[in-house]
Amino acid sequence: MPAEPPFHRAGSFWVERVHGEHWPTMLHPATAALMTGLQQLAWSQWLAPQALIGLQLRQAWALLRYAASSVPFYQSRLPEALLHAPSPPSMETWRTLPILTRQELISAGESIVSTKLPAHHGQVGWTQTSGSTGEPVRVLTSSLTQHFWSLFVLREQEWHLRELAGTLAVIRPNSKTAPPPAGAVYPDWGAFGKLAKTGPAVLLDISAQTEVQLAWLGTHDPHYLLTFPTNLAMLLEKSAASGFRPGRLKEVQTIGEPVPPELREACRQLWSVPLVDAYSSQEVGYMGLQCPRHDHLHVQAENVLLEVLDESGQPCPPGVVGRIVVTALHNFATPLIRYDIGDRGELGPSCPCGRGLPVLTRIVGRSRDMVILPSGGRHWPLVGVYSFRTVAQIRQYQIVQESLTTLRARLVVDAPLSPLQEQALAEVIGKAIGHPFVVVFEYPTVIERTPGGKYREFICAVEPAAGP
Repeated sequence: MPAEPPFHRAGSFWVERVHGEHWPTMLHPATAALMTGLQQLAWSQWLAPQALIGLQLRQAWALLRYAASSVPFYQSRLPEALLHAPSPPSMETWRTLPILTRQELISAGESIVSTKLPAHHGQVGWTQTSGSTGEPVRVLTSSLTQHFWSLFVLREQEWHLRELAGTLAVIRPNSKTAPPPAGAVYPDWGAFGKLAKTGPAVLLDISAQTEVQLAWLGTHDPHYLLTFPTNLAMLLEKSAASGFRPGRLKEVQTIGEPVPPELREACRQLWSVPLVDAYSSQEVGYMGLQCPRHDHLHVQAENVLLEVLDESGQPCPPGVVGRIVVTALHNFATPLIRYDIGDRGELGPSCPCGRGLPVLTRIVGRSRDMVILPSGGRHWPLVGVYSFRTVAQIRQYQIVQESLTTLRARLVVDAPLSPLQEQALAEVIGKAIGHPFVVVFEYPTVIERTPGGKYREFICAVEPAAGP
């Protein structure tokens, strides 16, 4: 007799069942837990915003009380009145809690780790950020946090109606297992485990030259491509020059870096496919997924309580860029309560799709790499290679603020710019940044990525002035 298939159809997914159980179907326990979670997410996404906030604060209050009793770092940090209140706090009360900085998290070490994880949260393990700015963050996570990570991966598949039987191509840091030019081939997408039956996945290290990446895509002809926005920009540029287009491609997924609107448009025009972005981090998990109908992100309110705050710690209204502060609602192993993750973003109005999940209009980058003006003011520099190309063809760039008066423009080009082009580009940069800095030009052959595979397009090497 042929071997019985281990998967059973459940909604959009083929899920693993218990061996030998045909009727009534008995799902694998891990699969059953995820399917139950997905059903709850399918309901909660349509709740009114105030109802979602109420549920978030209820979960955050449970995390808060647990942290005060079981995590040394928090035992003298949290107000007694809030811990012993008869009901969860309001958002106004919640905002009185201290913000956890990245440096505090790093310095806390294991004092911010639970001394006793609640029952049923499962096994624990360490995870670490890529340390793109030289400051990796290390946190302890549990089986429960991994469960929620998987849930939001699955929500994204459902939202964007992906064909899981297709081929997924991934171009990101993977030098040990997927070196160029061949990369590596796997029988499935990997992240789904026992939850879903997928097609093959092909991986290639992002260090491969763009021409090698395009040839590799031509060989595997994937249905889906996942990579960093800056890498996608170079692929599209080379693709336009060569006329190559991945024939079966249905969608490009981006992670890890801000996505300029011009990149979305280039993806649609050159490859005739949408760009779908996600906002996540190693220490927190999924924070935002792109709406199925629009280009903006929906905050994953079931996973994080996300705030966008101004410099005084007050909430920014929609349309105003501020620093992103998040509370990871389910990590009791390393509670991250009002954690300043280092990014800046902008909330938007309610989404026309009808979901009550908050809208993140855009993520604009790391707070530590804001430009510092001679006046002492700071803002996010709106520079970009697409505006630079009005002057010259620039393949890569990096702007480094070296002082309050000087920027260094590091450009990867086929030939150095003429003096007139440098003058014109300095004007473009000054207009984008909002100040006529002196611009010094440099022409490296390549701009290296960080250990996590990202580009830092703007680096502020100036220490901000100390406050009063």
